[in-house]
Amino acid sequence: WHHPAPRLAIVAAPKSFVGAVGEAQRNAIRSWLRLVPRPHVLLASRDPSVLAVAQEYNVDVIPDVETNTQGTPLLNSIFDLAEKRTNAEVMVFVNGDIVLFDDVPVLAQRLAAQFAEFLVIGRRTNVNATLSQKASSASSAAAWHAIRAAAKAGGEEHTRWALDYFIFTKSLWGPPVEIPPFAIGRPAFDNWLVRRAVVLGKPVVDASHLIVAMHQAHDYAHVQARTREASELSPDEAAWAKAVGGDKKQ
Repeated sequence: WHHPAPRLAIVAAPKSFVGAVGEAQRNAIRSWLRLVPRPHVLLASRDPSVLAVAQEYNVDVIPDVETNTQGTPLLNSIFDLAEKRTNAEVMVFVNGDIVLFDDVPVLAQRLAAQFAEFLVIGRRTNVNATLSQKASSASSAAAWHAIRAAAKAGGEEHTRWALDYFIFTKSLWGPPVEIPPFAIGRPAFDNWLVRRAVVLGKPVVDASHLIVAMHQAHDYAHVQARTREASELSPDEAAWAKAVGGDKKQ
């Protein structure tokens, strides 16, 4: 018996579509929209450039997402609003600049055939600007497959201490969605999600060696810091520190 492929909703909170980051995010959206079956793409932002790109690619936006004092979207609000606005069975939460390939719907289909609920996690593969440029001009399945093969062969897998995508069955976290108000891109929310799924008794799959999530490295200027270490010292980390029961050293 062949289990039908579940429809995916790909959810992201992209930055402004300017410069190299904007081009990388366009590549990501183009890669998502070529997946089969075509996913429901939702961009959580009220940034005018995001709204314009969403219209260009005919994807949905979530402009009313809650943010912290720096304007960074909050995870609980994104998950709650996204699940309310899609009829997809499986949610994919990923950075706005990560290119995805056909391995994502294939794995989702296999897991949906085995489990009623699940969480898939994994690390990204960092690549240089050359592959990002190739993604900008890719227009065929063969071109995308070649990009994936090159990323897998020559890319650098990100640290095992960070998770960069989450694929989960709809309503795994609720409703209502019971997640602390983590700011997107800040430390510890990935660990919290995994621990919560384990506590709930749900299957958790590390797909780092199955899925190629292609990412071009960048600094952390969007949080008024040039490095991840500097971003961890910002006042808005109080929310996550409290949620996980720890304190940030100032």
